[in-house]
Amino acid sequence: MVAVEFRNGADPLTLEGVPAGTQIPKNIGKRVQDYCLEKGLMVLTTSCFDTIRFIPALVVSEREMDEAMGIFKEAVEKVALEG
Repeated sequence: MVAVEFRNGADPLTLEGVPAGTQIPKNIGKRVQDYCLEKGLMVLTTSCFDTIRFIPALVVSEREMDEAMGIFKEAVEKVALEG
């Protein structure tokens, strides 16, 4: 399992390069999950953090992972632009 947690720029643990005060869209995890599902990618959210979890099959191919990450990138960009 691998996870991506969405964090605000005001969070002291946020990585360098994110402008201070950057705000993530409300419910980004659920909204990204919904978009991914519409495109055929199943990902999981968590109940207590704005996080997306990836749990691929052990036999996932590189092509399948490339496709999955393309869908995930589209989802994050779409939700971020919507605000």
